[in-house]
Amino acid sequence: MTAARKTFFAAKERKMYYRTMEIWQDGGILLRYVSGRIDPKMFKLEANAPRNAGQEVEFLGGYFEYQLPDQNDSKAGADISLGRVGLQVKRLLKELTPAQRTKPGEVVLREYVSGNELIGPDYALRLYTEKIALTAENVIIKIGSDNPAARGVAMLFNPEVFPGLQESL
Repeated sequence: MTAARKTFFAAKERKMYYRTMEIWQDGGILLRYVSGRIDPKMFKLEANAPRNAGQEVEFLGGYFEYQLPDQNDSKAGADISLGRVGLQVKRLLKELTPAQRTKPGEVVLREYVSGNELIGPDYALRLYTEKIALTAENVIIKIGSDNPAARGVAMLFNPEVFPGLQESL
C-alpha cells in the first residue's frame, strides 16, 4: 500500500455542522432557520430551551451569517446578516403593534454536528435583539447579552440594604 493510499484511508471522517437560528418576538413571531439548506430539517432543542424545550422541531432552510462572539468579552454580541430570509422577517416586523415593538425580542443561535441532530445542540447561545436594520434587500439583526428592557431601571431602595432609610421613615 502506498503512502498516499494509507493517508487516504487513515483520514478522519468529515463532519457537517448545522448552524441554526431561532427568532422570537412577542406578538406571534417565531421563526426557525438552518443555514445553508433549502429544505427543512428536524432538530432536537436543548432541555432548557425557552420554547419547546427538549422537543424535536422543524427549522426551515435559509441563508444567514453570523460570527460567534468572543469568549473573553464580558458582554456577548453578534450581528446576523439575513439574506432572502430577511424578506419574511421584514414582513412580520411590519405587522407588529407599537406596544409589541417595545418589548425586546430574542435570538437563539445553536450549532449541531451531523449525526447529533436528534440528540441536541453542541451549544446554544440565547441573546436579545438590540437593533434591527432594514435595507432594500437585507435585514441585519444586532444581538447582545444585555436585555434592552432592563437598561436604565432603577434599583429598589429598602432599609435592609440602605440602613439610613430606616431613620427617615
